[in-house]
Amino acid sequence: MVSKTIIFNYRYGIDIYFATEVMRKAREFESKIEIECNGKKIKNKSSLMLSGFGIKMGSEITIYADGTDEEEALEIVSNLLGVEEEVYKQEMINRKNWEKNWKRIEQEEMEKDRNKSPEEIERELKEIVEEAATAEVKFTVGKKIKLYQNNPNSISLSFRKNVPLIFDLMPKAPDFEIITSIDRIWDTMVYRIEKKFRIKSLIWTIVPAMKKRIGNIIEEYVEKKSDIIEEKYSEYPYIYLTVPASTISQVTREIGKAYIVSLKNTLKYENSGEIIAPTYKEFLMEFDRNFEMPRIEWWWL
Repeated sequence: MVSKTIIFNYRYGIDIYFATEVMRKAREFESKIEIECNGKKIKNKSSLMLSGFGIKMGSEITIYADGTDEEEALEIVSNLLGVEEEVYKQEMINRKNWEKNWKRIEQEEMEKDRNKSPEEIERELKEIVEEAATAEVKFTVGKKIKLYQNNPNSISLSFRKNVPLIFDLMPKAPDFEIITSIDRIWDTMVYRIEKKFRIKSLIWTIVPAMKKRIGNIIEEYVEKKSDIIEEKYSEYPYIYLTVPASTISQVTREIGKAYIVSLKNTLKYENSGEIIAPTYKEFLMEFDRNFEMPRIEWWWL
């Protein structure tokens, strides 16, 4: 038997998708693999148990491997789950230095913006939106699952009388990286717009609202097209609905334009230079008045 103790260094913890990937790799080896954290052990290569461990960034994890390919198994699984303690410490030092430098650069940028004309700021705001809109990222938000009587994870929605369809909206999976890319693009765009308005942090995010709107549109589409979907794709166990990158670019442009106009209409500037932000409800009402969802055309994966 061989073992190795590492430090978990992924800031978002272990969710079921991360855990599934780790255990998928673990099952490629003949060796018995055990993972220990906080006094608990996983002995059966269970992704569900691993995701339920509550492992956070900085957690100490010990991996044990016992079998003919134990050395390789230990190396692969430990590399997926974290780094050695000295490497982790250096990563934390590097991160703190980066955050310190970033705050300094950010402050310098905000000072520069104070001396710019409204026309210059307007032009830069448009550039921010266009940069986000040209990211060319698709958005896969749905998953149609054929009905199996022994599948306890299915969600049955009756779209027409006596013909149940299974449609499970999964906004974070199985295309987790694609969704994360859209989150990052939209959040970054909003963050940069707020900085141009010299807003420290409104802690507003329109990303969940946009994803929910698109999800609702897809659900309505499936309901209307349920006859065609059932007939054409009945032999497939999984069907993904994807919003193409061209439409996501349009959505991004509309989000950016509506966000800018909504901030202009709701922010109040005091003579002292202080910026008074509206309430969350006031802003969202203004945003809804200015935002129009583009038409979505579908293709199937």
